[in-house]
Amino acid sequence: MGTPGAVELWQLDIVGGVLLADGTEAKVVTGLDGHSRYCVIATVVRRGATGRALWAAFAAALTRFGVPGEVLCVA
Repeated sequence: MGTPGAVELWQLDIVGGVLLADGTEAKVVTGLDGHSRYCVIATVVRRGATGRALWAAFAAALTRFGVPGEVLCVA
């Protein structure tokens, strides 16, 4: 097996508990390419938002950067 390359593995993370200026709570969705460490997703989603907002951020990254071989998500 060769050296891992870009778009083979994306590492996603969803972090909650971020307070916005208006007092509402938000989550930060981030995604890094495992090889290049390039940020493919960086989105703030208001708490209480459905999974649809998270999937929209992921779908936008897929459209822009292509489909990774694997996705690792820590939530």
